[in-house]
Order: sequence, then C-alpha cells, then structure tokens
Amino acid sequence: MSTVIEAAAIEVSNLDTLQARGVIVVKGEQRRIAVFAEGNDVFAVENNCPHMGILSF
Repeated sequence: MSTVIEAAAIEVSNLDTLQARGVIVVKGEQRRIAVFAEGNDVFAVENNCPHMGILSF
C-alpha cells in the first residue's frame, strides 16, 4: 500500500533575500523545511539529520 501526500506551497522569500541569507527555515504542516538557493535554483529539504534526528540548520 502506498501513501499519497498532497503538496502545499509556502511562500518563503524572494530570490534576492534568500541568496543573501543563505538558508531560510520554515515550519511546514508536519516538519521544518530548509530552503536555500544555489545560483538561481531554489531547493527545499527536510531540516533534520536522518542519522541523529536533530535539526540541520
């Protein structure tokens, strides 16, 4: 059996601010999300360490 997860959009920042800050951590519905930019590309990852279960940023 598979689980279906519906995606939700959270407005975080404009690109200039995100690039200047390096990373912005936001609280999603069930987890914290680290958002960062590499050049003009934006990425979001769950903000924890899978080995230790602690926050990454």
